Amino acid sequence: MKTYFYIMLLGFSFTILSCQSGTDINDLAGKWQVTDMQADMPEISPMLIENAKAFALATTYEFNSDMTFEMMIAKTELDNARKHSGKVTINDGRITLLTDHVSIENQHGEWVDVEKGNSGIYQPMYWSVKEKSQNKLVLLEESKMGTVHYTLSRVE
Repeated sequence: MKTYFYIMLLGFSFTILSCQSGTDINDLAGKWQVTDMQADMPEISPMLIENAKAFALATTYEFNSDMTFEMMIAKTELDNARKHSGKVTINDGRITLLTDHVSIENQHGEWVDVEKGNSGIYQPMYWSVKEKSQNKLVLLEESKMGTVHYTLSRVE
């Protein structure tokens, strides 16, 4: 359960976003920092949610107008730094982030590729854009376990 929950939150980086009307790659283009995460998951322990929040707050995304993205998770007390990259597609008001490559920083500061295998790191997840402005996105993730709201702020 704990692993699934972390994978679900990590999935934020390879997410399908159900977008507000008019959302396109130009709305997302640029660098974004996760600045808040709120979870309503009654079956998940508050300590696990706090750990997941620390993980989320260490995450930045860069969306490019050429329909690619890169995500960077800074090193935390709980995990090593991680980089994800891939392609963005937009279909019928949905944005899909398809992760092509993942690397993790090892204890020597070297980046090591993660194979696709069954790690769960490459699993897409689904999000709704609840609010958007030039400098702020609020995203909602819904699952059988509950909901998670993420707030992203544009990084200049």
